[in-house]
Amino acid sequence: MRRLNKKGAAHFEMIVSFVLFVGFIFFLLIFIRPYGTTTLSGSVVLTLFDSFEERAHTNLTRIFLKANNVGGGGCFYVNLPSEMFGYELTKSLVRGVDDNERNSKMVGEELSIDATDEFYKVAISPDFDNDVLPTCTELMGFTLGSVVEQRAISYRRLEEMNALYDSNYEKLKEDLNFPEAFDFSIVSLDLPDIVMQGVVPDTGEIVAQDYVEEVLFENGTMINARFTLKVW
Repeated sequence: MRRLNKKGAAHFEMIVSFVLFVGFIFFLLIFIRPYGTTTLSGSVVLTLFDSFEERAHTNLTRIFLKANNVGGGGCFYVNLPSEMFGYELTKSLVRGVDDNERNSKMVGEELSIDATDEFYKVAISPDFDNDVLPTCTELMGFTLGSVVEQRAISYRRLEEMNALYDSNYEKLKEDLNFPEAFDFSIVSLDLPDIVMQGVVPDTGEIVAQDYVEEVLFENGTMINARFTLKVW
């Protein structure tokens, strides 16, 4: 009888353990939902942002220039030493200390400025447009300040993406390496003209994430803009 009691107790313990194990599995499936798509969608949003930032970014270089050109006239140019810069020297936007723009042009390592100021704030980026200048003479006496280089979101490229979203959404998805099984939108309340968004479904799971990025305009202005990326 003792042996039978021990066997019965062992069977009872196995049954209780099995019930507890099954209950734990049901708890995971119902409440934690390891089979759900939230984690997958969240990773897709992050991947979308990385692709978006890579496609929309631009390079910006800023430097302070002192030109020993007091009393001089006409257009002058200086040769910027390329070894000082990590980014390619592309197009320029130059302002005086009064923050008014001066006509300028960047060709190779030659920065041309049509002005007679002594101090200039120089910005270099492929998003700028070179001015048409008269014949310039080389200026040997000049001093450069520290070089500041950064990445920023290009407003020009945002406009291109926005137009492509409306005209060829599938092509934009392909360019961004975005999965065919999902759809996405990119909007910014700080940039009301940038609305990459179609019809967002009323039902189903929608995962959204906000990102704040610096945006560079063609006139050299920069703002912090909040972008909302949605995936469904």
